[in-house]
Amino acid sequence: DIVSIKRNSASGLDDLFGYSVDDVEVKKELVVKSGPLNDALKWYISFLGKDWDDHVRFAKTDLILTQGEINTLLKLTSQYNEYNRYSQNTGFLTSLLIQNSYDSGNNDFFFILPDETEITYFGTYLKADTNRPLKLNLKGKLGEEFGYHSKNLVMAVDGDVGPYFGSYAKNLD
Repeated sequence: DIVSIKRNSASGLDDLFGYSVDDVEVKKELVVKSGPLNDALKWYISFLGKDWDDHVRFAKTDLILTQGEINTLLKLTSQYNEYNRYSQNTGFLTSLLIQNSYDSGNNDFFFILPDETEITYFGTYLKADTNRPLKLNLKGKLGEEFGYHSKNLVMAVDGDVGPYFGSYAKNLD
């Protein structure tokens, strides 16, 4: 077990895995156990409220998460949506995790974005091979600069898209 959360159920604490992302109601009583999702959440938290120019745009990580783990992380981040620069930092940091996952052989991603706020800079700086484009399917509100400076992406969005969609991107479909 990597993550347990308090749910509104008779059993109290239920394992997150085994439920769809839509079934998860994130509470402050989050208990994160060891594993890559734990490492990713700690890494994400270290950037809460940080300035883009001084910290976030220089972020790096060797973490490799599955699509399901990235989706879970996105859902978990919604509890931090009141932090300064939540939307921008969440989009950019998630993009780093998507790139690492793609580089390790994963593709055909489907993400459900948190409902509370739009996520800006999602899909930023993603680079894929011409013969193996990175495929993103998204559900939710995307803010400005989705796909910013990305290359060789195939995207489908079920939801709202903000201004500057795909700006400075190449081979965007």
